[in-house]
Amino acid sequence: MKPKILLIGKSGQLGRELNQLLPVLGDLVALDRNQLDLLDPRELRQSIRAIHPGLIINAAAYTAVDRAESDEAAARAINSDAPGVMATEAKEIGACADSLFDRLRLRRIPFQPLLRRGFYKSD
Repeated sequence: MKPKILLIGKSGQLGRELNQLLPVLGDLVALDRNQLDLLDPRELRQSIRAIHPGLIINAAAYTAVDRAESDEAAARAINSDAPGVMATEAKEIGACADSLFDRLRLRRIPFQPLLRRGFYKSD
């Protein structure tokens, strides 16, 4: 039985590629910013619980570097807070959020954050 895969950020550069490749691995539910507001943690939690995926892949990011300084709240919400909500919800529903996508194979690796915080210009 193939897992249900939730791809968040299907319209970005990485998301578009994953959206083409992931269906062979499972039942794909792919969402973009028009379908899921990453600035709203409550909506994000509700969507993850309603979809109840076995795997969550986050390809969404605030990538407008020049605007990130003037729109720090949105950049932080999308690049730091939302992934935290995704990880928490994944744990709650028993979904996998600590896998790497590698040549159409998923392999589990222990989650180990590279940085103390997910926002690149903080502290």
